[in-house]
Amino acid sequence: MKKTALLLLVLVFVLSPAVGAQKIFNYGIESGPTSLDPAILYGNNSIQLAQNLFDGLTSINDNLDIIPSIAKDWTASDDGLTYTFYLREDVYFTNGDQVTAEDFKYSWNRALDPELGNPHLFMMDLIKGARSVIAGETTEAEGLVVKDEFVFEVTLEYPAGHFLSLSSSFPYWVVNKNVIEEYGDDWTRPGNIVGTGAFILTEAVMDNYFVFEANKDYFKGAPDIDVARAHIIPEATIRMMKYEAGELDAIISLTPADLMRIKADDSLSEQFGSISGLATRWLGIRTTKEPFDDIRVRQAFAMAIDRERLVQIALNNMGQAAYTFLPIGMPGYNPDLRPYDFNPEKAQQLLEEAGFPLGSGFPAVKIYFDSTDEMQRVWQFVQSEIRRNLGIVNIGLESLPWRGYVTVRNNPDTRPALFRNGMGADYPDPQEFLEYFGVSDSFHNFEEYNDPRFDQLIYQANRTLDFDERMELFGQAEAMYLESAALIPLYHPLSTWMQKPHVDGFGYSPLYLKPLHSVTLK
Repeated sequence: MKKTALLLLVLVFVLSPAVGAQKIFNYGIESGPTSLDPAILYGNNSIQLAQNLFDGLTSINDNLDIIPSIAKDWTASDDGLTYTFYLREDVYFTNGDQVTAEDFKYSWNRALDPELGNPHLFMMDLIKGARSVIAGETTEAEGLVVKDEFVFEVTLEYPAGHFLSLSSSFPYWVVNKNVIEEYGDDWTRPGNIVGTGAFILTEAVMDNYFVFEANKDYFKGAPDIDVARAHIIPEATIRMMKYEAGELDAIISLTPADLMRIKADDSLSEQFGSISGLATRWLGIRTTKEPFDDIRVRQAFAMAIDRERLVQIALNNMGQAAYTFLPIGMPGYNPDLRPYDFNPEKAQQLLEEAGFPLGSGFPAVKIYFDSTDEMQRVWQFVQSEIRRNLGIVNIGLESLPWRGYVTVRNNPDTRPALFRNGMGADYPDPQEFLEYFGVSDSFHNFEEYNDPRFDQLIYQANRTLDFDERMELFGQAEAMYLESAALIPLYHPLSTWMQKPHVDGFGYSPLYLKPLHSVTLK
């Protein structure tokens, strides 16, 4: 009897988790961030890590609703110019400092400082007086006012129907003035960095891994996991190998080949997840550079690419063919906007009219893109379509690491004539896509598209509060943009991931990879 009792005791000890044992979550992603500073970070890879460290006044849930975050409530004036945010009083930075309205005023003015190098100033210039700060004429925007310790008032230059969505995005996240003043440019290093988020960064090797430890005092509730390790693994096949070997609990962005194998495997298929997010991938064309300053050349390229076959062959159906700029599911999306269907005969005719019969005499040109498995397959397919359907044989490919590619594309002195471009929504409003990429002086207008009529439509839409009227104006602008063939929409990508049976809550929302706060371990 004593031996049986002892055996049961041993079994209970072995099979039960040890008291105080940590829940550790390892996951694999494609690339690391450009920065973790909300005011200067760039790209989804940066946002998806930084969102675990910082918060804003509002946030957006999986249903694309704007919901409270640090602001528990807000009101808007009848004219749509002034918003008053009422802050929670139980929010603290991870160093113990309480978050107040002064912190938001400081954070937003800091993000507007031209010396900081914020690449997303255009997301904030609708604040009254923001342009004066951006121009270096003053250090504080007139429209940012602390009404009380936990009451923050924001006045805009014009009534903007998309402002509440904007207030959830990364340039608007709150940061700690004392910490930034103490550490300067080093404030985002492990050990220095302070935020309000569900996790604290404790270790980082920029292109290797990042370690996050749970903030047990997080105002939305302590995370389920104690430690999260984000492993930077650019090659999708290696991510999958490590996942199947048990080294990773979850991964993102699968290859078509792996997807075929996963779907054929009963166990792996149950661990697979996917969602069609609010995203579009396209061929960007520098419209000011010969011979692409001729719309007939751009139209020929647009009609020479079979998007349906691209999705089938290059992506193994991991996405949907794109003819519109706005992604499926975005307010204002219109599937009837498709000015350039696949038509190789018409494409050849247009190219001949432009002076390049069957591609003869066309200058050598390269398509630049970032070096991921998906991009390699996509642009090899596009290259073959241009060669096959237009006769342009001297079209090459140039693959660069993400940071190098962004540097080349973003700089007018190095920007190529043809390049990969894409956008995943930061908030569910067509304003972000159309204004930031199409308006003539926009930072993201890498195609160098310039049409005053388009600019005027966006100007009107941004100052219209009526939803239906806004969508009508944006629809007219998108039609004009697509007809210019300044860009060639190719596909709306499918976001994919794997998570082990003991993991729940990992994966994508329509916008981003979900925050680690949503992950639980069984």
